Amino acid sequence: MLIAYFIPGEKSRSSHHNRDKHDYHDDTCVSGRTVIVHLFDWKWTDIAAECERFLGPKGFCGVQVSPPNEHLVITSPHRPWYERYQPVSYKLESRSGTRGQFADMVKRCNAAQVRIYVDAVINHMSASGHGVGTGGSAYNTMNMSYAGVPYSALDFNYNCEINNYNDINQVRNCKLVGLQDLALSKRYVREKIADYLNDLISLGVAGFRVDACKHMWPGDIEAIYSLLQPLNITWFGPGTKPFVFNEVIDKGGGVISASEYTHLGRVTEFRFCDEVGKAFRRQFMLKNLRTIGEAWAMLPSDKALVFVDNHDNQRGHGGGGSTILTFHNPREYKMAVAFMLAHPYGFTRIMSSHVWNISHGQQDWMGPPSYDNDTTKTVTLDNEGQCLDGWVCEHRWPAIASMVKFRNVADGQPLENWFDNGFDQIAFSRGRNAFIAINNEVVGDLHRELPTGMATGSYCDVISGELVNGECTGQAVHVDQDGVALITISSLSNPPIPMTEEKPKKNDVEQQGSASSLEEFQETVVMVHFRSGYGQDLFIRGGVDTEHREGCTENTASNPCSIAIRYNSLGDMGHHVKFNAWRTRDTKLDWYGAEPDQARFYNQVAMGSPALWTTNEEGHDGYQPINRFGPNVWMWKVEMNCSQTDAGWFEFKCFVSNLAENGGWEHDIHQPIRCSGTAEDSRRPRSSNNHFARCGHTNTFDFDRAECRIDVN
Repeated sequence: MLIAYFIPGEKSRSSHHNRDKHDYHDDTCVSGRTVIVHLFDWKWTDIAAECERFLGPKGFCGVQVSPPNEHLVITSPHRPWYERYQPVSYKLESRSGTRGQFADMVKRCNAAQVRIYVDAVINHMSASGHGVGTGGSAYNTMNMSYAGVPYSALDFNYNCEINNYNDINQVRNCKLVGLQDLALSKRYVREKIADYLNDLISLGVAGFRVDACKHMWPGDIEAIYSLLQPLNITWFGPGTKPFVFNEVIDKGGGVISASEYTHLGRVTEFRFCDEVGKAFRRQFMLKNLRTIGEAWAMLPSDKALVFVDNHDNQRGHGGGGSTILTFHNPREYKMAVAFMLAHPYGFTRIMSSHVWNISHGQQDWMGPPSYDNDTTKTVTLDNEGQCLDGWVCEHRWPAIASMVKFRNVADGQPLENWFDNGFDQIAFSRGRNAFIAINNEVVGDLHRELPTGMATGSYCDVISGELVNGECTGQAVHVDQDGVALITISSLSNPPIPMTEEKPKKNDVEQQGSASSLEEFQETVVMVHFRSGYGQDLFIRGGVDTEHREGCTENTASNPCSIAIRYNSLGDMGHHVKFNAWRTRDTKLDWYGAEPDQARFYNQVAMGSPALWTTNEEGHDGYQPINRFGPNVWMWKVEMNCSQTDAGWFEFKCFVSNLAENGGWEHDIHQPIRCSGTAEDSRRPRSSNNHFARCGHTNTFDFDRAECRIDVN
């Protein structure tokens, strides 16, 4: 999957922390720290402990915390995550804890050299209803009364809803999903918001993530920021302004541009997570990511805050969509976060989530793990330091935590020594300080000598381990006198995180595929990575090549080149209907298309033995647990009569419906002599223009490409 190296202890000569401290763009991190983590919905007491035991020692810059102000209590659905974004007052009494606990957290985290950045909700108050908030303050939206501030009807904009996002006045002056829209042009409202933010500054916070800036006029935001005090001199230099990153969802084509807000601090760059998600979902090649950033019409690097996902878009809201990677896609997610932390573009924030289930629709509302009395559960850890009881804690996954150190060491250094194989293997260095290689191929190991830009010596792979007492606890890699190192990464490798499971090897007799082991049907899997278009399905055609067995004919029943198969069920949901129809009465793998009695799907004839489109994304209808590679993997899983194969081998090509090129056939394949994988014997028996696969094994290929992988089942 990926591997990374760094020079232990070396500090970069970065201008990152030499900017004017009277600038809202400055991150206010302790020098040498460059990454923020969003501990979404954590309690203040747990965040304080995490700063001391993990974030400080691991080199994190800071924590984005959930809105600390008093908020609505929603009971239908029960205590959803979004109640935190419906303010009732600016009292520091929230689901995460009390004012005293918040102040103690800020003090303890600052002492651990970890800064606190508050998610500030200032565009609006709560939606409709009346009652009391988490701090006991009364509110009534009928007369727009919020006693805890206090606000009255005089302090809100028109009673209108946003119905047209092409109307800039609606977007900035009307209610966002029914939330009472504050009149930020009024001095009283500005002063109340500034009092809230200044209260937080007095307690020692380092800055703010400002919510829903797209729905506020830039001039109103600027007027509020002008009222802010410098940061607390106990922790920051005299006159230091807070670091501000403004949430503006701009994916292009709208009436409001993110660039309108760049003078007010950094701005969230939502196009970055879209494009990185597409690349690691293999919707385009990784090689294209070299120039991601300004060259892609994104914000200037020193104005952008970047992320792979956030609390909103991971649920499909707030700029979300099918391209966004989350903890539900752990393999691709770890690679994407590692890439983000290695690439120099923008200031980086990583996500730390709590669990929700896609198939149950919980992403729309599920709040943090809670006890029966509705209090948020304490974050607990297992013996390996990973979170339990509904907390995901991506920031603790070794592959991600180690890359925080990588970014700190690489800070300020240029991207150099770029390598790509023209597809989904990439590598690059950050000056002479750090080097990373990533292999996102479905099949095909990376095994190359690559220029690293680093000085001669041995280095630790910070994904698999770290430097302890002068020794690498994981892999060590040697860089020669020319700065070149031999890099080897399997297409199936994963960083050592708790989610990884390796299948146990079978005994030697089964691995060898000897004649004595070929007397019965054995489970055989073929997976082919192919990005299909509309109306396209993939079929397998094959058997024993007609040039290597006599008497082969098109008569499937008597053809000695065909191989008997029995399908294994892959599911019975709507996604499987077409596949399940076509596999009915398909009893042989052969070269000639549908068998005479093979079932049709609404009069559509099968064009061979059907494969099923699958993904590794849990909760998706196409999810198959043995797919470890991602979306667009077509799977053919059968019991095959290995005694009818060619000493355990069979050949095949893919045939794609509605593919004009080459009449639907895959082009000629020149498979390497050996395939990667865990099978002991992966040497093809002879040259051929077809794919070679082994009966009784899991065989993985790329459409129209030679690379191959064969694993024991």
